[in-house]
Amino acid sequence: MAIQTDGLMFDLLSSDPVSPAEGQFWYNTTTRQLKVYHDAATQIVRDQQPNLAAVTNPGVGNDTTQGYSVGSTWINTATKQEFTCTDATTGAAVWKSTTIVYPATNEDTILSGGASWDSGLTFNVSALTYIINGTYYASAAGQVTLATAHATLNRIDVIYANTSGAIGVITGTPSASPAKPMVGPTQIEVTFATVNALQTTPAGVSVTNVYLENAGTGGGEWNVAESTGAARIALASTSNPYQGTKDIEATNAVNGDMITFTPAAPFDTSAQTNLEFALRAKSTWSAGERIWISLYNTSGSPMSTWLSITDGSYGFSVANTTSYQIISIPKTAFLLSSATIGSIRIYVQYTLGFYLDRMRWMAGMNITSISSNDTFALHSNIANEISALAIKATPVAADLLLIEDSAAGFVKKRVTVGTLPYPEKATAAELNAGTDNAKFATALGIENSKYLDQDGTKTYAVATGTNTYAVTLAPALTAYAAGNTFIVKFTNANTGAATVNVNALGAKSIVKGAATELVSGDILAGSLATIAYNGTNFLLNFKDTTAIHSNVSGEINALTTKASPVAADVIVIEDSAESFAKKKATLTSVMTLGTTLTTSVTTATGTITTTSTTPVLATLLTVTPGTGTYLVFFTGACCQGTTGSGLFIETSIYSNNVQNAASRIRTADAITFPTPFTNIGVITITGSQTIEGRWSVTAGSGTANMLGTRTLTTLKIG
Repeated sequence: MAIQTDGLMFDLLSSDPVSPAEGQFWYNTTTRQLKVYHDAATQIVRDQQPNLAAVTNPGVGNDTTQGYSVGSTWINTATKQEFTCTDATTGAAVWKSTTIVYPATNEDTILSGGASWDSGLTFNVSALTYIINGTYYASAAGQVTLATAHATLNRIDVIYANTSGAIGVITGTPSASPAKPMVGPTQIEVTFATVNALQTTPAGVSVTNVYLENAGTGGGEWNVAESTGAARIALASTSNPYQGTKDIEATNAVNGDMITFTPAAPFDTSAQTNLEFALRAKSTWSAGERIWISLYNTSGSPMSTWLSITDGSYGFSVANTTSYQIISIPKTAFLLSSATIGSIRIYVQYTLGFYLDRMRWMAGMNITSISSNDTFALHSNIANEISALAIKATPVAADLLLIEDSAAGFVKKRVTVGTLPYPEKATAAELNAGTDNAKFATALGIENSKYLDQDGTKTYAVATGTNTYAVTLAPALTAYAAGNTFIVKFTNANTGAATVNVNALGAKSIVKGAATELVSGDILAGSLATIAYNGTNFLLNFKDTTAIHSNVSGEINALTTKASPVAADVIVIEDSAESFAKKKATLTSVMTLGTTLTTSVTTATGTITTTSTTPVLATLLTVTPGTGTYLVFFTGACCQGTTGSGLFIETSIYSNNVQNAASRIRTADAITFPTPFTNIGVITITGSQTIEGRWSVTAGSGTANMLGTRTLTTLKIG
């Protein structure tokens, strides 16, 4: 089965082909990898698990438990839609549609292309497509230069495109507090820049060169490599540089040819706004011909979505073979899983030629995607617009409101305040009866109803009588219902079976347990108890202030102290031979049960590392305790030193070189912060056999660290 996404055609195979053709793409459904055969070798193009043959859209359950991660691709072959995972959290995965759908809207919108800083006060503007007042327009790529800075004041300039397909600059007014000028009704804002007094470059804009003169990291650039052995890609061509004397030249590059840009150290993209490079086609690219660009981590795994550069991408024209075109990609388009990257990779699809020069990261650019010409408009996606309006403290009936008519397809209409269907106030009786749905509840109504009981007075009452108790609640209970729960103070103790009558609704038996009648003394005079109605009886649950509870702290500490216990003193135990029934035992009988426990603690400190996939000794954690049975604890904290695909860390306890299987535990994949662990095992030792704490990594790549203090504790129990 073959499928196509964004012009890339590949096969769905359960295993790699035996004899693939040069430039052949396929998706291995077993390893869940997109691969290409190039230069007599199979290369992985995309390693994040995708779903390339779905017939439904992804949901919150298509998460990390199913192998998906940030950057994973999902293609709904039924609707021809593509989605990218931006959050793989278990049970809360987020997938964003990456299928381009041009909006049917009257709001001014940039559809493709943008602007980036070139040098001085000059900006490059790519070919643009945009909407102004509901009509689509396009403008050609070009450059604009901002006016010279004012001598003493700052200003904000706006770069725009208009309905004539032209680009230009609106120069702002210099001021101590400059404001951005508004575009006109035939213009749309592309970006804006602040020009401070006497400055020759825009405020806040800076660049990091990736490639300029093929100078590498020693020359202030990134190292660059290619996969053809200089057969089809020259990294220091002097043929047609965009800037300086060098460029990258690809001549008849084929499927899978790759260029890799690597910084001297992992690069933090947090402050960057876009990646920019100059690109020129050597000859017109045919349909489907393109280059792909993606960002990789330091372990060589993709950490972003793949972006295609072909005709129309970021304003690029494949037919322009006479001049360079500036490609400016917003960082957000990559859907990065982490801010720190290890390399940039470019792949070739089909056979094509191009020049590439002046690749650089840019920080401080103002990315503008939507511009409105109406400063008085209210928008559904902009906060605080209504709160900024003038307040009318006392509306009157003739005032107007804006509504969307539910009976007419939610078209906008006006209504007068006086015609609004104000609801009536609900009474406490209506609140209690549940007949207030068409009315609104006031604070006083809720206070007088059965629903608000912050101080407990509505569920508390004093019971009068003996055995036949009577309770009066206010407001009055109108009917018994399963779940009715009240706190009752009993004036008198019971002398046998008992009933309670709440608000004269009828006597109901008071029972303990499931349905056991009370016996004399179950209710103490003056005691507080909770009674709960189960639909038949009221169940009694004492609030006995003299009881000792398993879940209440400080009760024993509050008792009177006996300074010198004697052997005849008794304690409470639960008898294991009789279903743990409570019984008493003397101190003497308990004190003769135990034997002396021998404890040994071996401790080591300092960070240790391993890459072994078979368990090895955690340095210094070995003991020879002698014959006996021991409860053993192996504790510490570990994390990954470098993130690796499929990497887990396992720890376990060994005795006589044999793993105690029950003690083995595994930490989660891709954890890069210290995670505490505790292995527990019961070990029987004979003679001089040893007990050890061991650890390993699972199959995969990467290094594991064990940090801080690690201990091996043995407690002899037999």
